[in-house]
Amino acid sequence: MQRNLIQVSARHEVSRSERRTARRKPVRLFCNQYIDGSPILGEAWEISMTGVLVRRVNGPDLDRACYAIEIGHPTEPLPRLWLCASPVWRQGEFEALRFVGLAPQDRLQLAHLLGRVDVATSERPSLA
Repeated sequence: MQRNLIQVSARHEVSRSERRTARRKPVRLFCNQYIDGSPILGEAWEISMTGVLVRRVNGPDLDRACYAIEIGHPTEPLPRLWLCASPVWRQGEFEALRFVGLAPQDRLQLAHLLGRVDVATSERPSLA
């Protein structure tokens, strides 16, 4: 496995072993992670057809085998995309999630979302 670094900010780097084979797209989309039925605000930083890198903005420090994640495009409030995700790794406020049990309709909606994300939504905020 090759080792790589994701530059998150000047003060914070997340290192991990590269496992994903699907192309990732940098994004800046708010999302909700539903852990034990409670929404936890997050921000998707990278997304692909197989998973997402999320920064938890607010919420408890809980780990679960899998949970629901709700993602949507900011200019298209409905329909929101609901997927089941399983944690791959977690470091600080960042968590890599793998999508599990995607139905064909989920894959179509995810592809549509990836196609709609543009430069305006992919500018990453400063954490300073």
